[in-house]
Amino acid sequence: MRALLTLQINVPMNEALAQVALPLADEEATRIWAGYAPDWQIRNRIRTVASGVALLLVGLRLMALPHRSV
Repeated sequence: MRALLTLQINVPMNEALAQVALPLADEEATRIWAGYAPDWQIRNRIRTVASGVALLLVGLRLMALPHRSV
């Protein structure tokens, strides 16, 4: 899920931002970032939560495996 979200949402957003000409004025840069950052940050939080859930599920599954004596 995380990779899918990254490939379908974040990568295209990053590529679009990379195509924006660097503004000379701070006000213009602030306006561009203000339009970009909120959506990107929400999706990044979703990716972070998805990664944490995946790690938790793997950990729970590993703990559920039968213990073997060596």
